[in-house]
Amino acid sequence: MIRSREIVPLYNPIESTNSFSLDTITLLVFFDTNFAAKGILSLDLGERYGYKDGKFSLVEFYPETKNSIISLYTKTIDGNSFPNDTKINIKLILDREVINSLTLTEESFPS
Repeated sequence: MIRSREIVPLYNPIESTNSFSLDTITLLVFFDTNFAAKGILSLDLGERYGYKDGKFSLVEFYPETKNSIISLYTKTIDGNSFPNDTKINIKLILDREVINSLTLTEESFPS
């Protein structure tokens, strides 16, 4: 079950780790009544112990509201950020409606 205040990152389904790609990520954003939400994406390169050499990413997504404008931010918690050419689709999940945003790249997001 997905609850309010969550951001759920999704990426294309794969048949094996060899076909994994971060070319596009979709974020399902479930705001609470104060437009708050948060999500975390943990990635590795699919290699056995690469995380020991820093070959991983732990990225947080979170919105901030200022002057009635909601901005979505990313923050690298640990490891590397995901690739700058990653396209990010945002879907706002409301009570009875899904609002699709523009497709953005990470460069569009302030860090």
